[in-house]
Amino acid sequence: MKLFNKTKLFLSVFLLAGFSMSNTHSYAKDMFYIQNLQEIRGLVTDELSNPIRGASVKNLTTGISTQTDENGFFSLTMQMGESIQISSMGFDSQIFIYDQQEKFVLSSNSSNLDEIIVVGYGTQKKVNLSGAVDYISGKQLESRPINNVGQGLQGMVPNLNVQFNSGAPGEAAKINIRGITSINGGDPLILVDNVPITSEQLNRIAPQDIESFSVIKDASAAAIYGARASFGVILITTKSGKGDLKINYSNNFTFNTPTVIPDKITDPYIFSWLLETSTDNTPWDNVNFSEQYYQYAKERSDNPNLPDVRVDPSNPKQWEYMGNRDWTRYFYVRLEQLKQS
Repeated sequence: MKLFNKTKLFLSVFLLAGFSMSNTHSYAKDMFYIQNLQEIRGLVTDELSNPIRGASVKNLTTGISTQTDENGFFSLTMQMGESIQISSMGFDSQIFIYDQQEKFVLSSNSSNLDEIIVVGYGTQKKVNLSGAVDYISGKQLESRPINNVGQGLQGMVPNLNVQFNSGAPGEAAKINIRGITSINGGDPLILVDNVPITSEQLNRIAPQDIESFSVIKDASAAAIYGARASFGVILITTKSGKGDLKINYSNNFTFNTPTVIPDKITDPYIFSWLLETSTDNTPWDNVNFSEQYYQYAKERSDNPNLPDVRVDPSNPKQWEYMGNRDWTRYFYVRLEQLKQS
């Protein structure tokens, strides 16, 4: 029994001594690391020695980060041999091993610049966007056979509705973002190089002159542009001169024809009866023809040789017209006859 107690006491003392030695070793290691820490001051530049401000500098060992000031300088606590990661928009993210150097050079990455999107007063990388913003490159319009910018926007952006009601040449597009949100409609604010324009003026811009589109859909647009942007904003950036002079020519021809032309009612009796029936039992029941009118309309329908104009029997001061002429076809036929003559 005494031997067991002595053995137990010996093991307890040994474990306590080992734990104390382990804590002492860890404490000494931490103290050695702290004593070797130093505050370094560095300069971040591009390949042309231009300072890069706002670059992120991170100590990968401690996880401590900082940013460069307006002159490209930064201060960070670290020791020899540790790695720091430096990154900035438009440059490749690089990892450097600290060896008492004072200057860190980043290589530019032009592919990152292609992801820049215009948002309000500034620009952001597409991957960092948190608002409802869609981006369209001008190159996407070059492959589409379109006559104006409005036609090019159709089907390019989700929730951007572009309509042409009549199909007439030069018709302005009816543009809407995220549906009708007011009983009075609601058109988005259109800016070309920060100059407000209307949808009619949008047709005057050649699609080949456009560099990019940015469509801002949510409430962030009103925070920047005010009440005029309550229904969204379309930002258009035009191309700027680059390199040598180039002349390009493209041409598109389109022909529009109605699918079906309805036959017009030229019978005076049928027309009068349909007109009065269509207004019966409505607040606009103000079309009521007399029996004498219907009688003469029926006679004129059975015999087109009767005069199509007569004095109203109930009111000698008025005339009654029983014409059955399709004026649209009449004028087109007359126009063609005049051309041939």
